[in-house]
Amino acid sequence: MERGGAVKPTDAQLEVLEAIQDFQKKHGFSPSIREIGDRTGRSSTNAVHEILNRLQRDGFISRKAKTGRTIQIINGGKNGGQ
Repeated sequence: MERGGAVKPTDAQLEVLEAIQDFQKKHGFSPSIREIGDRTGRSSTNAVHEILNRLQRDGFISRKAKTGRTIQIINGGKNGGQ
């Protein structure tokens, strides 16, 4: 944690955020869980889910439950505008 309560993303989280941003710029919509895994070298979709859950909990992304391709990056991927 950083001072002021803002959470700093881990290297894995930053890698996933970058993969999402790059995919969205190229295709105009969010990647699937498997596409995120492919782009970040993670073969386990469960590992990707865990990273996305932490990103959502910490306020870096939003997404709709049980709906694919709904990931939205909040504030350019920076928690609380930090």
